Amino acid sequence: PSIALFSLKNMSGEQTFLRFEDNKICVTISLDIKFIGSSNIGDEIIGDIKIEKATKTLVFVNCVLNSKKNKIAVASGVWKKTNRYF
Repeated sequence: PSIALFSLKNMSGEQTFLRFEDNKICVTISLDIKFIGSSNIGDEIIGDIKIEKATKTLVFVNCVLNSKKNKIAVASGVWKKTNRYF
């Protein structure tokens, strides 16, 4: 689960960061993850990220992790745009 958690948080955060702000930091306000399946060591895990809505300061993101066509985790989160740069 810790690898899936890391993947969900990073993929969602990176998508938010890359999509909305040129090199600006986005911070996690909330992140809800539901682990609903499993995978084996060595399985390819694919993340499907969808940005549902973006306001001036917030980004709402949903993410699904799949392994071998099986859904293994779903997540939703809110990220805050900052004025700080990497």
